Amino acid sequence: MISSTAIRREFVPHAISKPMAFRNISILLATLLLAGVTGFAQSGDRRLGDQEFKQLNFARAIVAYEKAPDKNLRAYRNLAECYLLAGKLENARRCLEKVCESSQRTSADLWEYAQIQMRMQEYDDAKFTLQAFVNRAPRDSRAKAYKNAGDFPEILTESRGNYDIRYLPFNKP
Repeated sequence: MISSTAIRREFVPHAISKPMAFRNISILLATLLLAGVTGFAQSGDRRLGDQEFKQLNFARAIVAYEKAPDKNLRAYRNLAECYLLAGKLENARRCLEKVCESSQRTSADLWEYAQIQMRMQEYDDAKFTLQAFVNRAPRDSRAKAYKNAGDFPEILTESRGNYDIRYLPFNKP
């Protein structure tokens, strides 16, 4: 039979042994440290992309940003600029599309996105984006010029018969 004093000693709430408490604290610290290292590693590619972008190493910045799983708006903006400079309009459009879907987009983001849409001959989408730009920044000189220009994407597409594009010997593809 078990004595009542043995039962009381067994169920005392503060009777955790010191090695047990040390083990629990050690596990907690190891978990926190591992979580911190993992969080740093995830943002390491983004930081590398930022660094390469600042040093104008756009090809390396593209690689770093694409590997980063935790891209923020600045990373998408920089990545779009890198792709634009590399002549990869589709990728630049994809990045700026993500930026423009955000509630933190700026009027400059809308302007850049519209410019890429126009270069890709997506005129209807560009008109929609430009109108959003005008609504967001009506006093911007680019917005005023757009309002004064009328429907210039349509004017540009209608005037194609007014000019020829000829390749000269020094610029043949």
